[in-house]
Amino acid sequence: MPSPILLPRPPALGGIRQSLRRVVAARPAVYLPIRACRRPGTVLDARTDLVIEGAPRCGNTWAEFALRRCRPDLRLAHHSHAAAHVKRALSRDIPVLVVIRDPDAAVASRLAMGTGAVTVRGAFLDYAAFYEALASWRGPGLLVADFAAVTRAMSQVVAALEARFALGLAPFDDACPATRAAVLAAMDAHARAAGLARGAASRSNPLGHDAAHGARLRAARAAIAAPGAARARARAQAARAAFGADIVGA
Repeated sequence: MPSPILLPRPPALGGIRQSLRRVVAARPAVYLPIRACRRPGTVLDARTDLVIEGAPRCGNTWAEFALRRCRPDLRLAHHSHAAAHVKRALSRDIPVLVVIRDPDAAVASRLAMGTGAVTVRGAFLDYAAFYEALASWRGPGLLVADFAAVTRAMSQVVAALEARFALGLAPFDDACPATRAAVLAAMDAHARAAGLARGAASRSNPLGHDAAHGARLRAARAAIAAPGAARARARAQAARAAFGADIVGA
């Protein structure tokens, strides 16, 4: 019986589409007009205060709504999971927060979501392609934050953003249950409005994960060690390691 977490390997056309997406997602002039048509309001413009990007399942959604809690009128561009967005922002002197996570954890979490026909190998290649494309773009306009800091020590990330970019962010209180509950509630409300919720909760809200999700996650953690994904996995691990000491909270 097939693993409950891994959808069947996509047909040839699906694999080609995924590979093409990785190429296009690194090219601002090609990718961003497409993204603007498909997801208006998520792509940067002249009014954008901050761009938030990262590979899927690296804390993108928590970062977005935690920062909105710190400054409700903050103009954000986010969730393309494309290096092109980061490149365009940096070329226009728009500050960028890139979130990053251990690739094994990010890929396992993505597979456990079960939201797309992606293989273990494909998920690792997506991760690697995103961070590799940014290797030569590191500089003062780019802040990289670890998933653990974003989700458990957001105060540290907010302080680093404020020190570097002076965005007018209020401090974030990691220890306050009401603050964390408000961020999760905002995530859930947005997901319901956008038709992205599972039940009443955002897919990014761990409190909404059920036993079936737990089973898929355990299976995903076992599957990422499959020999067929070894090279892609090593490439993803190297892509993360390349940022080294530049990562806040690592």
